[in-house]
Amino acid sequence: MEHESTPPPTTWSILGAATRNRRLRRLLLIYACFKTAELGGWIAITTIAYVAGGVNLATVVLVVQLAPATLAALGVERAITSVGPERVLVSGLVAQTLGLAGVSVLAGTGGPLPLLVASAAVAATAVVTTRPALQTLLPTIVEEPHELTAANSVMGWVLGAATLVGPVITALTISSIGDWAPFALFAGLELVATVTAVSLRRRRLDETAWSPPLTVAGTNPGGAPADRLTPSPSTDLRAVWLMMLVIGAGGFLWGAIDVVQALVAIDLTDGPPERAAVMAAAFGAGSLVGGLSTVALIGRRHLWPAMALSAASTAAAMALVGATSDPVVAGALLALVGAASTAMIVAARTLLQRISDFDTVCRAFSLAEATEMGTLLLGSMVIPFLVAGVGDRWAPAVVGGLVAVAALVASRAVAGPESLVADRIDVVVLLRRTTLLATLPAPALELLARNAERSTIPAGTTVVAEGEFGDHFYVVESGAVRVRRGEEHLRDLHAGDGFGEIALLLDRPRTATVETIEDCSFVVLGRALFITAVTGHAPSHGRAHELAQRHALDDYENPPEH
Repeated sequence: MEHESTPPPTTWSILGAATRNRRLRRLLLIYACFKTAELGGWIAITTIAYVAGGVNLATVVLVVQLAPATLAALGVERAITSVGPERVLVSGLVAQTLGLAGVSVLAGTGGPLPLLVASAAVAATAVVTTRPALQTLLPTIVEEPHELTAANSVMGWVLGAATLVGPVITALTISSIGDWAPFALFAGLELVATVTAVSLRRRRLDETAWSPPLTVAGTNPGGAPADRLTPSPSTDLRAVWLMMLVIGAGGFLWGAIDVVQALVAIDLTDGPPERAAVMAAAFGAGSLVGGLSTVALIGRRHLWPAMALSAASTAAAMALVGATSDPVVAGALLALVGAASTAMIVAARTLLQRISDFDTVCRAFSLAEATEMGTLLLGSMVIPFLVAGVGDRWAPAVVGGLVAVAALVASRAVAGPESLVADRIDVVVLLRRTTLLATLPAPALELLARNAERSTIPAGTTVVAEGEFGDHFYVVESGAVRVRRGEEHLRDLHAGDGFGEIALLLDRPRTATVETIEDCSFVVLGRALFITAVTGHAPSHGRAHELAQRHALDDYENPPEH
């Protein structure tokens, strides 16, 4: 009997499923408010400093904000692992709200500039808590592995939109209301994000409780070879470090681009100072398009080629920017830089999540935040030195070249670890179809998939026998099996159905015999791995015991509802 296969999900169905996720929508709202306030507030405080003391004071204010933020980012990972990403997220958003509100009050009342800058520094320092907390929460909120890419793609859209909207808000409010107005508005956005974060609840999973699976030798009843379950492959730390280097290279580019835009507008295309704003708008528009284009990454098994191609495109566009004197061509090239660099960053962040386990991803994104803050500062300061060393037309090419080298080196290192995960995506999808495991978050399913073994057993073979001790949980991948107690036929199972949970969860001998009706392939989970996964997650725990009790009482017709 053939069991009808489920058609693979499409890009748009994955994207639709991701955006229907209520917790994910809340997370995206938090990110939108946060990034708009961060980018708009950055421009606003730089403008105030420039008006008050020119380029020197603007540079000092830049350092005052970025230096403590870079140091603070080094401690975010410890905070996340100690008190949880939800608390870190809320605390950081509260500090940003208060810092921006303080700047607004001081700017509106003519308060002393040092105090105003200090208040801005509080907000800028607190910024480093938000993105690592969100990136740590994100894999536990999405339902399917491909939804992780979809969610990161939408976040890329949000980043592109914030790159445009934040500075526009700053320009409009300063010109029409006053210096204090943008900070008040951005503080309001941070308050919205804070309230939303308070209501955001992550599915809890005791990640530290994972035990290595059992290794069982011998044979199953009926002569079928037993499966040897191998430990989950450890995270490739070299690949993780190189992915953080790519994210840092993105920060370096974005730090340099503000100065590059002025360089292009005034020196390379011989335009007025206000042309720099036009170049910034072109870059922001490109960033928005780049974020939207990352929808093409959804469902792809391998993301490193997209990251490498985006980095190469960034480098080529930056080299051409320095070679042109046409302002229209320069604006178009900067738009391409915005699009390609945004796509590169989205791919890099998704790759970092994909190849890291839970503990590693917390540490990685905290260190990546510190790296990005440091390289953002470095990028904003390095252009004058590059101009002095290689000339104004070669300086953009050097920046783009450094980004490309970082991404290409990392791509080679990450290809292997990503393949290990990509090869198991079909197992994750299969495990998601089982009633017992359907509620587990994506990271838990991926850990199960990495530890699972596949087994092919011919028709007419006994897989488990009534009365024996049970140490495996089986999920039918293809084929069909018959479940019987004694000579009584209880039910048939097909692809996506699981069996063997009663002996594991209720600690009793097998209550039924399972035989293959046709040639079958199975995904097999060991006792320690299965019990840790199910009992470590409350919804799955309750569902598993309910199902086990029903099956133990022969109630096969009324499985627990999804």
